[in-house]
Amino acid sequence: MLIRMAELLPTGSTLYLEGSSTAGVIDEYLRDHPAEHTTEVPRGTIWPRSTVYHMPMTSENVSGLAALMDTVAEPEVCNHLLAYQGTTAYIIWYDAFYKSHLYLRKEVPESEVQRLCADFGTEYSAY
Repeated sequence: MLIRMAELLPTGSTLYLEGSSTAGVIDEYLRDHPAEHTTEVPRGTIWPRSTVYHMPMTSENVSGLAALMDTVAEPEVCNHLLAYQGTTAYIIWYDAFYKSHLYLRKEVPESEVQRLCADFGTEYSAY
């Protein structure tokens, strides 16, 4: 799923993950792959204080994280997931993995959104 979403984003994007019960193996990976330049993102959870990571969305980083995601339960990855470049958000997914809405920036081509939804067996609508 993560690899497929990353394909929609511009080069140089950053992945933001926020979680309150992140698995140790995920925490370790994200600590070892920090983004050099980050943008402040409003927290999705006020309490309990969540752990926040910013990771460059290189193909190597995303592939490594995706492989680890297959070894843990989804809530152990993150509660909230965003992807941005500079101050522009391309993906916003609060309450990630909980059948909540995933928002994509309008600049993502509709054909790509259709393909993504087909891959995930879901529908989309313009917001």
